[in-house]
Amino acid sequence: MIANTTVSTPLVTLVGPPNSGKTTLFNLLSGKNFKTVNYPGSTIEYNSSHFLPKFDINCNLLDSPGIISLVPSSPDETITINSLYEHPKFGIPKLVIVTVDSSQLSRHLLLVKQLLSSNFSVIIVLTMADILKKKGFTISASMLEEKIGCKVVKIDGRTGKGIEDLITVVKQQLQKENDEVTYLNKIVPNLHAENVLNHFKEIEAIENEVVNQIADEKDLRRANEKLTTLSQKLQSKPDSFTLKLDKILLHPIWGLVLFLFITGAMFTSIFWLALPLMELVDESFASLANLASNYFGYNWYGDLISDGIISSAGAVLIFVPQIVILFLILGFLEDTGYLARGAMLIDKPLSKIGLNGRSFVPMLSGFACAIPAILAARTISNRKERLLTIFIIPLMSCSARLPVYALLIAFIIPKENFLMGGFIFSFIYLFSIIS
Repeated sequence: MIANTTVSTPLVTLVGPPNSGKTTLFNLLSGKNFKTVNYPGSTIEYNSSHFLPKFDINCNLLDSPGIISLVPSSPDETITINSLYEHPKFGIPKLVIVTVDSSQLSRHLLLVKQLLSSNFSVIIVLTMADILKKKGFTISASMLEEKIGCKVVKIDGRTGKGIEDLITVVKQQLQKENDEVTYLNKIVPNLHAENVLNHFKEIEAIENEVVNQIADEKDLRRANEKLTTLSQKLQSKPDSFTLKLDKILLHPIWGLVLFLFITGAMFTSIFWLALPLMELVDESFASLANLASNYFGYNWYGDLISDGIISSAGAVLIFVPQIVILFLILGFLEDTGYLARGAMLIDKPLSKIGLNGRSFVPMLSGFACAIPAILAARTISNRKERLLTIFIIPLMSCSARLPVYALLIAFIIPKENFLMGGFIFSFIYLFSIIS
């Protein structure tokens, strides 16, 4: 069913596959600082804002969960697709910006083709060009624009290079658009298989020109010599160090051993690094309590302030260094990409209990707090796996239990033997996972 609608404030929607740089682009355009992570399901609800004033664009800007096509396979993908056809607050987008990973062009072009077929005004933003460059290729945005039939802009999410070009194109596209936007009111559920096949064939033809898709391994050497007008061979070599490191980190045996070692080292460092800070906090609050006792005297209100308020606050805040260090280490592992590799690593072990690697992120979030972890589990497409993950998450040892564990371990294990404390700490968390 096709309908027309009028929107007072235009809406620009950002869509794209997971881990294609969509939220990074949203932050660059809006000036916000939403967390960007490198695993699917990281965005499970809308993020809305406006363009930065310096861009002089009076539009709503919407970031939504990642999708791979206009046929939803999980609740978070349904959120995005519904926002494309009728957002409950902002209406229908006047312009759709699609983030496309340059290193995975063929996979991501299916979404672009579907959006164009649905009569959306589309701008393609090529991201991750540095990864493609390491593989020895570069993409001509102008030639890709000619083949696809919509505007194409390359940006660098780390430096912001190309944002001004994107803003110029956005202004041009908004100027071209009429106040009345023709759109599809809902997704046609019975998408014909032959149309899907045609889309794949068109995308494959484009990919053949961009990255030299080959049908036979025997033609590999000749194909590398016949790079197309869209893709040019560079002198730079692939990042062999990353490939060698991945062979170790993703190894079915040594990868798990290294995973357990890193986990154990993380919990051991919680005691080792936090001990001086905890002693500093303890001594500071003890001194503050003594000052309060000397100032107010040894009476009921003096005892209330020194022994009640100050000492109680110190008993709670003494564990802040451990919690901060835990989240700093987890943040470091996330930024290095190890958590995404961990999801791949434990995919097979999780399959033994009916789960997959996508459950890893909600389960890992359960170590911080079970409530947002359960909410994050809604990104899992399979209903059985989603429910099983939700039931398992409360068994994870959340950060609220961390002070209790630390207090008991500190009471039983001497301060000098922090390695034993870290080992017991690791065992507690490992047991919560196994259980």
